[in-house]
Amino acid sequence: ILKNLKPAILVAVLSVSLSVGLGIASGSSPTAGLRTAVWGGIICGIFSSSPYNIVGPAGALSGQLSKYAAQYGSEVLPWIAIGSGLLCAVMLRLGMQKYMLFMPKSVFEGFTVAVALVIGLKQVNYALGLTGLEKHEHFVDSLWESITHLDRAEWGSMVVFFPQVIALYTLTKFYPKIPWMVIIPLSTILLGFAVEQGGWWDLPMLKTEFGKLPNDIISLPQLGALPTIGQNFIGFVSACGSVCLVSVLETLISAKIADIRAEQNELGNFDEAKELGALSLAQLVCGAFAGLPPTGVFVRASVNQLNGSTHKISQFMNAIIVMIITVATMPAFSYLPLASVAALLVVSAVRMVPFHFLHELWLHDKKHLFICIFTAVVGFISDPVEGLLAGTLLAFL
Repeated sequence: ILKNLKPAILVAVLSVSLSVGLGIASGSSPTAGLRTAVWGGIICGIFSSSPYNIVGPAGALSGQLSKYAAQYGSEVLPWIAIGSGLLCAVMLRLGMQKYMLFMPKSVFEGFTVAVALVIGLKQVNYALGLTGLEKHEHFVDSLWESITHLDRAEWGSMVVFFPQVIALYTLTKFYPKIPWMVIIPLSTILLGFAVEQGGWWDLPMLKTEFGKLPNDIISLPQLGALPTIGQNFIGFVSACGSVCLVSVLETLISAKIADIRAEQNELGNFDEAKELGALSLAQLVCGAFAGLPPTGVFVRASVNQLNGSTHKISQFMNAIIVMIITVATMPAFSYLPLASVAALLVVSAVRMVPFHFLHELWLHDKKHLFICIFTAVVGFISDPVEGLLAGTLLAFL
């Protein structure tokens, strides 16, 4: 336990800030993101097999979930988690996890680029303080709505956003061992509190959009979403299938990369079936407690591995620490400026882009570079999963 305490603490501190941001990016609330980190981590910390993988809210799903939230309302997202969990169980029963890692890397990285673009560009309104804009079902339409109202940008948000983006990107690049992605955004909570008390300028905060944040990690999915699901049942099933596909891919790939990094260590050789079974149960539990669909997240798994994790108990302890932080401090997060959330997500999106891989394709494999770009463009304009499927089809032609 003591060997795994350090990585658990470091991952938990990182997870808190990212879960808040990803809850918002998914079209839901900060609390929903934190519930996902808590219950996804607890379930997978008990039932999974990888000593490194960390399951929670993920950027890879946020683009899809925000689209479904815009179409059907955010209340439907926990039900999508439950539906996806059931489909994961079906995949496990059919043994499909054995074939999920055959996808070409160029396709999956193209999907990652599409997700990064969606996450980053969705922050325009928060970054520039744009409020009261018409919301659209499709992301590209919403982005155009923001662009046509750039003349309404507020300096109060921009003076928080732009310096923070520069600081976060620069410091994480040159001093990566220090958790800047936690320190800098959370320090602006004090700024938010001071601005509200002093009335210095108009600075939108989490409480501006979500009210005072509750610290409840247990809630129930809203039954009021069921009529909407019934009226759009085919679309709902399609959404569950898309979320299931991406979450399984993300979870298995995250565990596989960590496994390869272990270099034949006795801790390696994770069990794909156990990983999928744990993910299925985690999605069911997260949905039942009004969270979002969780998935394995490589960034957090990497932090866990590099800081000495030796057992899956590190994931369990990480979730317990996130729970403690949530219960103890969540009302204070109400003062986090929305521009800080935008800065955190924009820098996270930039770091998601596989620049080195794209450069290698440019030098040595133009065919797969085209496939990667094609996947990204389709995913950005239409839907990330549609890009994933279109890219896979093109790759195997």
